[in-house]
Amino acid sequence: NEVILKIKEECLLKDITVLNNLDEIKKKNYNFINFGSSIQYVDDYKFILNNLLETNPEYIFFSAQTFYYKKINKVEKITVKQVNILPQINYCYFFEYERFLNIFKLKKFELVFKVLNFTDKVNYDNFNKEYGKIEYCDLLIKKTN
Repeated sequence: NEVILKIKEECLLKDITVLNNLDEIKKKNYNFINFGSSIQYVDDYKFILNNLLETNPEYIFFSAQTFYYKKINKVEKITVKQVNILPQINYCYFFEYERFLNIFKLKKFELVFKVLNFTDKVNYDNFNKEYGKIEYCDLLIKKTN
């Protein structure tokens, strides 16, 4: 957040809001929402997404998010140990792609594009094949009329 706030100040960008607290979600209407490699670290991600969708944004962008494609009973996400920034260890979520998109479809949003993200060299070879294909992606989602 500090980096974005600095850019906002230096470039005199008045129409950018950086949220520091979940209580700030419903205080505004948002045209464009950016999740810059962040939603995978949020335990109650559905709460945040549903509250943001109620602000009726036109676009939502997710960068650097990992998805798997094979549905496993009612599993909508898996928790993984992130070890690419040792000695720090984080835990994050990989989302089942169709179930993740369904959150938006139910609120009248649609996928504009999905592209592979090549900013990091992510290796998924150690994951069980029961998850099917695993991809590191960027998604742009927009409100339908």
